[in-house]
Order: sequence, then C-alpha cells, then structure tokens
Amino acid sequence: MYISGIFAGLLLAAIAAANSAEDFRIEVVRLPATSAIVRDMKGDYSQHAAAARAMYATLGPACFDRTAAFGEYPDDPDVVGPDQVKWRLGFLIPDVSALAACRANAHGLYRTMRYQAVQAATLRTTLGASRAAGLAMLKWLPGSGYVQVAPTRMVFLDRRGAPDSPVRIEVPVRERTWAVPASGKMRASR
Repeated sequence: MYISGIFAGLLLAAIAAANSAEDFRIEVVRLPATSAIVRDMKGDYSQHAAAARAMYATLGPACFDRTAAFGEYPDDPDVVGPDQVKWRLGFLIPDVSALAACRANAHGLYRTMRYQAVQAATLRTTLGASRAAGLAMLKWLPGSGYVQVAPTRMVFLDRRGAPDSPVRIEVPVRERTWAVPASGKMRASR
C-alpha cells in the first residue's frame, strides 16, 4: 500500500547512528499559509501506516492527488510516553477546490485546519533517514539563533512509503531575541 513501509524505514533509521547537522542541508525558509484536512491521533506511532491507508481510502483520489500528506508531532514520546503521544495525520491543501473535495469525503473523521505563513527550518531527506535527520535538526537548533515555535511536521513527498521515499522535515521557528554567547552569559541579541 502507499504508506505501508513507513515504519520499516523508521526502524532502519532508528538502528542507524545519529548523524550530525553537517550531514544534512538545513535551510530556514518562509512556508506559505495553507489549509489542511487532519485526523487527530493518540498513541504509539506504530498506528501511522494503518491510519495513512485508512486516510487515503476514506478521502480518495479527489483529495490526495493534488496534495501532500504530512504528519505533525506536537508531543515527544520520551516525555509523555508512547501510549499517550498526540499527533496528527493529514493532507496539506493549497487550493479551495481540493479542500472542498476532501471535505466531501471526510465523513466526520477529519477536520479542517488553517496554517498561517511561518518561517521554518527545513531539510529534505528520505523516510529511512528521517529519524537521524530529525535528531540532527534537534542538535542544530540550540546554536542556530532560532527557537522552535510550533510542532514539527514531516511532509511525505511521494506515497510509496519506502525507505528511499523523499520527505521534508519542517520545524516552525523564529529568531531568538536572547542568545548565549561563548561566555555562557545571556544577553539580548538586538
């Protein structure tokens, strides 16, 4: 199925050694405002593949042929525990006609969200390397001059779900107003 290999890829990535930020090209870009149709999820990420298959089956090609699937991860399983983690699965929907098609098939399982334009640290990688890439982003962020302001999102750039499937990790950020210089003392950056 489309996303059936997601967790096989994540498992392979978990086994691999965590890469450094230098191994990935992290860019800070402006993401445009967009709508999304989402399903709120709770529990272990092992539900991801089945939930994605159900989403594709329910919403149908009228929705996902013109959109990108994504996962949004506001909770850290290491903090709240894997069974309590809350996350979202959905489609980014750039145009109104695609949004109407998605809503028509939602059957009350999905809701619409509106995302404002935001600055984000992004990197492209593969599904199989996404865990290592995410860890590299976490290592990069503290010294970058930016602070995370909203949940991390992973956009699936194809629907194969294979370890070599391209993905984009997006971390909404803003510039820090306080910085830690080499001396370790806090100071205002502006």
